[in-house]
Amino acid sequence: MELQQCAKCKKRPAVVFITRLEGNKSVNEGLCLVCAKQLGIKPINDILAKMGVSDEDLETMSGEVEGMLSAIEDGDAQSDDGGAPAVDFSKVFGNMPFPFMNGEPKRPPKSEKGKDGKGLFPASVIFSTDLHSLGQFIQDGSNILFETVVKLGAPQCDVVIKEDAENVDGLNFLAGKTMSFVNEKAFEGTILAHTDGGTP
Repeated sequence: MELQQCAKCKKRPAVVFITRLEGNKSVNEGLCLVCAKQLGIKPINDILAKMGVSDEDLETMSGEVEGMLSAIEDGDAQSDDGGAPAVDFSKVFGNMPFPFMNGEPKRPPKSEKGKDGKGLFPASVIFSTDLHSLGQFIQDGSNILFETVVKLGAPQCDVVIKEDAENVDGLNFLAGKTMSFVNEKAFEGTILAHTDGGTP
């Protein structure tokens, strides 16, 4: 996958995606953090202001994001269904289990970035484990964060859901479906809910 460049500066990777009206047409475009701030994208500016991120900090962050995206660019592979390319995160994080990989973004790049009322707070959640706790805050809580989603590929093994003769939980409509199917639908529903909730 070729990295999408910022529509404004044409040099940094796009990490903020917006839709604007051009006449009667909706135009989708991607912006880097620096240009998003310069254009006054309110959710981004609000977050950066609350975190005390300076222009210098923003340039540093943009460089770090570009470095990370460049590092994974060679690990891309087209998905089996012809959809968006999938990133091989093992090229970035090695073969560590996902819960451990999930902790890597929590490491601040420089110790001074989390002092004096400044800095972004990196956090990570695993759905559906955290869906009704931190996931609820992401969807409906204070709009003080932006979200990046990592979707894993096909599982190494799968489980087919069996029918329950008594249908105690009322979920027999899932009989014959796989757990990966259920996870896919949970993923789609979460993305839709967070989009509707206005999470950047």
